[in-house]
Amino acid sequence: MDHDEGMSVLLANGGFFGHFRTPTGKCSTFYLDDEVLQDKQELLEMFCRDIVAYITKQRIKVKTIVCPQNAIRFSIVLKRMLENKTGESLGHLYVPPTGILDCAKPSLEYSNVLILDTACMTGQNIGRLANLVTDCNGYVVLAAVMFNHGRETASSLLIEDLYACIEGCFEDVDSKTCRLCADGVPWDKVPQIAVSV
Repeated sequence: MDHDEGMSVLLANGGFFGHFRTPTGKCSTFYLDDEVLQDKQELLEMFCRDIVAYITKQRIKVKTIVCPQNAIRFSIVLKRMLENKTGESLGHLYVPPTGILDCAKPSLEYSNVLILDTACMTGQNIGRLANLVTDCNGYVVLAAVMFNHGRETASSLLIEDLYACIEGCFEDVDSKTCRLCADGVPWDKVPQIAVSV
């Protein structure tokens, strides 16, 4: 997907520029609202088409999709599109914050797993899910996201492959080195209307 086109779509549908604090406590000039994006079917389909095209081009064999809570709708759309493309039925597993339920573990054993998330900001979600899949004797063949904040790679996450529809390159600094903090710019609340590029 073209970077500028993808960013325009994100900004129009739930991605915001401003002054935000990330879950790690660092400062960022970009915010991605998962809940807003999950409610936009056309947007989910656009990103899923991009991911399916990558999987097809790379000839990646996926048997199960694993996702965190914030990506459930995204994963349902991708599962349907992949099944339509390959003609094969795929497993689907939502992983709650507490980890994989014991009853679900056998479905991952010896399975080629695609980890799906809306964004890779710090890599913590993908890393946690990859560890859980490995603990169940599954194999992560791909992690796919709409947006990669620009820092994480497959090797930094210890997985086979990482695909982002849009690769970002946004500032992510602590408050001592953040120029916006230094200038006294207050933290943004999540805006109700996206700004344009």
